[in-house]
Amino acid sequence: RLNYNGKIYQTQPINIEVIPAGQKSSSGSPAPQSVPGSAGQGIFVESFVDKNTAYVNEQITYTFRFYRRVRLLSNPDYQPPDFSGFWVEDLPPPRNYQTVVNGQRYLVTEIKTALFPTAPGSYNISGGRLLCQVEDFNPEDFWSDDFFRQFFSGGRQQQLKIPAVSVRILPLPEEGKPQNFSGAVGQYQISARIDKNKIRTGEALNLTINISGSGNIKTLSQPGISVGSDFRQFETVSSYNINKEGGKVSGTKTFQTVLIPENPGELIIQPVTFSYFDPAKRQYIQLSSSPQRIIVEGPALGASSPAHPASQPKVEILADIRYLQEVKRYFLDFPQYWKNFWFYLLWILANAIVGLAFFYSRWQEKLSTDPGSWRRLRAYPRAKKYLQMAKKLLATKKYSEAGQMLSRTIDEYIADKFNISAEGLTNKTVETLLLNKNLSRQIEPIIKLRDFTALLRFAPSQIKPSELKENLEQWSKLLKMLEKELR
Repeated sequence: RLNYNGKIYQTQPINIEVIPAGQKSSSGSPAPQSVPGSAGQGIFVESFVDKNTAYVNEQITYTFRFYRRVRLLSNPDYQPPDFSGFWVEDLPPPRNYQTVVNGQRYLVTEIKTALFPTAPGSYNISGGRLLCQVEDFNPEDFWSDDFFRQFFSGGRQQQLKIPAVSVRILPLPEEGKPQNFSGAVGQYQISARIDKNKIRTGEALNLTINISGSGNIKTLSQPGISVGSDFRQFETVSSYNINKEGGKVSGTKTFQTVLIPENPGELIIQPVTFSYFDPAKRQYIQLSSSPQRIIVEGPALGASSPAHPASQPKVEILADIRYLQEVKRYFLDFPQYWKNFWFYLLWILANAIVGLAFFYSRWQEKLSTDPGSWRRLRAYPRAKKYLQMAKKLLATKKYSEAGQMLSRTIDEYIADKFNISAEGLTNKTVETLLLNKNLSRQIEPIIKLRDFTALLRFAPSQIKPSELKENLEQWSKLLKMLEKELR
C-alpha cells in the first residue's frame, strides 16, 4: 500500500502456501516456477526437449530459454551445450516475448535447436552456459541506496549454468526393415520425371527424383535407379531445399541423373523405390515412383550403316562427273571477306570468346574441386549485398530485421573468408582467426559489432535507430579494410 499526494494505492493480494521444511508442494507447478536462486536476482535459464525418448535420426527439439527482469549492460554470451552424438540444425529466428513467473513479469528469449540422434543409447545434453552483465541493484528494494548507485555502477557479471537434459535413443527395429532402407526417418513422398519423352540414341536426358517431407533432409541417400543396359548412366548430382517453419525440419532433396539411351525402341525406366521409418506409426514405409516411358529413335550406338553394293566402275563414274573446274571458279568468285576490316574484327572477337569460355570452364572446374576458394571469392560481394539489404530494412524502420541482416553479413563474411561454418561462431574464434592473419587492429571493432547485433537479439527495445545506423556505417568501412587485407 502506498500513500501518494493524499491518495491510497494498493496492489492485489498474493496468496502464499507455506509448507513444512523438506515437504514438496502438491501444486505441481511446471518449470520455470521451480527455478533456482538466480531467479531471485532477476535472471535465470531453463532447457528442455519435446521428447525424452526417440528413435535414431528422429527429430528432437531442444529449447533454451533466458528469463530476465533486470536491464542488461552488455551482450549475453550464449554457449550452447555439447550436442555430441547428434546432427544439429538451428531453428531460427530466436523468439522474444514476455511471460509471468511466480507473479513476476519476465522478458524471455527462446532459442530452439533440432537434434537428430546418430546412434542408440542414453545421452546427457549438458555443458551449456550463459554469461551476462546485469545492473547492480535489487529490484525488491526500490528505495535503497543501490537504486541511486545503479547509474554509477558497472553492474555485475552473472554466469548461468544451463540445466542438463537426458534423452534415451532407441535403435530402429529390425523387423520389417526393407533391403533398400538407408536410414531415413520421418514422413516422406517420392516422385520421378524425365525432361524428354521422345529422343534419339546418343542424346542426353535428365532423370529427376524428388524426395520431400519432414525429417533430416540433408542426410537422405540417393535411391537406387534401375535403367538396365539400354542406357548409359552418369554420376548423380543432388541438391536440397530446407524449410524450418513451425520448429520442424522439412523440405525437398532432389537427385538429378543424366542418361543416354544406346538402343532404339520404347524403353522403360523402372520405378524408383525408397523406404523410410515412420516413428509415429512405428513401422517402415516403402515408396515407389511411377515408371518412365521413352521413345528412342535412330540406330543403336556402335552399329554401322549397311554398305551399298556399289561397283568399282560406278565409283569411277561418280568421280568423273565432279566438275572440279566449276568449283574452283565458284571459289574464286566468292567475296573476299578477308580483305574487309570487319572480317578481322569478328575473327578476333570469336577467338576471344572461345578463349574466355575455355578459361572460364577451367576456372569453374577448379572452384568445384576447391570450395574454399569459391567461398573466399564470393565473400565480399555477398557481404555488400547483405549490407545494402540491412540499410533498406533500416530505412523502412524494420530495425530488428536490419540487425539480423547486419549479424548475418558479419558472420558469413568471416566464415567464407576462413572457410569455416558460420553456425556457432564465437568472439574467441573470431579473435583467433584475425590474430593468425596479423589483423589485431580489427579485432576490437568486429567484436563490438558482434556484441551489438547479439544485444539486438536479446534486448531489441534497448537499441536506438541511430545506433543501428552508426554500426552499419562502421561495418561498411571495416568491410573494405578487411577485404583489402584478406585479398
